[in-house]
Formats: sequence, C-alpha cells, structure tokens
Amino acid sequence: MAGITHKSDVNEVKVNIASRQQLEVAYQDLQTRLGNRVVVMPMIESGVEVSVGMKNDPQYGPLIIVTCVGVLIDVLAVRAFKLAPVDSKQASAIIDQTRLAKLLSGVRGQSAVDRQALAELIARLSELAIIFADSIAEVDLNSVIVSQSGCTVVDVLVVPRPKTSG
Repeated sequence: MAGITHKSDVNEVKVNIASRQQLEVAYQDLQTRLGNRVVVMPMIESGVEVSVGMKNDPQYGPLIIVTCVGVLIDVLAVRAFKLAPVDSKQASAIIDQTRLAKLLSGVRGQSAVDRQALAELIARLSELAIIFADSIAEVDLNSVIVSQSGCTVVDVLVVPRPKTSG
C-alpha cells in the first residue's frame, strides 16, 4: 500500500489464520483500515528470521547488508556489510561475520537451517544490485525466513533512485 514502508508497522500482516471465520474477521479489519486488496498466502515453515538488504551508496555503489530481525535485532545488534557483487562463498563469509552464523547452525535444541540457501539469496541480490544500480536506491528483504528446506522472502521493499534531471 502506498505510503506504508513496513506492513507490520500498521498491523497489516495477519498470521496463524486457522478457519474461514478467522479469515473473514482478519479481512474485515484490513479492508476497513487499508482497502479491499489483500494477498493471502500459506503459512511457511518456521526458521531463523534474517534481513538482507542493499543500499546504493552514492560514492561506493551497491552495498549488501545482512542482519538479524525481529526481537533479535535489538538483542544481537549485529550487521555485516560488503560491497557488491558477492558470490555465495563471499556471502557465507558475510554470515560468519555476524552472530547469525550460530543461529543458523542451531542453538538450544533448534535444528540447523539451510545456510547455503541464504548465501545464494545474498549473492543473487548482489547481482541484481549491480544490474539495477542506476535505478534502485535500496532493497529490503525483511524478513527472510531461513528454514531447514531453504529460505523464503516474506516481505520486500524496493526504493527507486530519484530521477536526475538533465
């Protein structure tokens, strides 16, 4: 929706809907506050929440950013940065720079998740950042859920670069 940067900021995301009645109540709430258009998607497997982003620095070009999200962002407060492009091996090294690596390996009885899928996602975003460097200012994949069977991008924000006159 125009003007809304993060859907969670306006309670625009409804999860764990288990019945038609819950769906109708959720839709009524969204429709009243935000309009008729909604997207209904299946719940995905739980996993580690990660944010992968790109900021196009005016001096250096596309910069890839990897961090934890959700409640962990304040607890871990760790971000890793690298200039694009990066391949999956370099993306794995970016992950190693953060405490995120331990979470992906499984902690406190949690199973390890598909770290390689996350590294591939980082590398692919890096490629896109290079290809669209002239037209994209920022990309925010927030969140990405990394599970045992891969990773799923749950929400995306793309900010276009301002057009220059001339």
